[in-house]
Amino acid sequence: CGSSGLQRALCTSAVRLQETVASTTDSGKTSRDFSHFPPLPGQDSSLRWGGKKFEELPIAHIKATYNNTHIQLTDSTGQSMVRTSCGTEGFKNIKKSTPVAAQTAGISAAAKATAKGVAFVRVVVKGIGPGRLV
Repeated sequence: CGSSGLQRALCTSAVRLQETVASTTDSGKTSRDFSHFPPLPGQDSSLRWGGKKFEELPIAHIKATYNNTHIQLTDSTGQSMVRTSCGTEGFKNIKKSTPVAAQTAGISAAAKATAKGVAFVRVVVKGIGPGRLV
């Protein structure tokens, strides 16, 4: 590398980059093996949530309508474990459609699920409102 300070900084950073690339290829686990997305159905993955595979996790079904919010937790086979809504939490008429009622129903469903030993869930959101994927 040259004698100027900038050129030396570029050379040392290039050397560091080459060293990190060499160390990751030597370890055998590269960044290509890691994914932020869950595995596709039928695809094997080493990721575990509380010792369970992704397909074995319970599913939280959340359905938001104009008048109510329903939350149901099912196991991986589809059997219902927990079911609650804004109406079952004591909200009546127009109060069922408020965000506070939905939050209360969510907290109640989470408390019932943790009482049954659930720590990790998959989430499926349906219905109206912002903050969800189409």
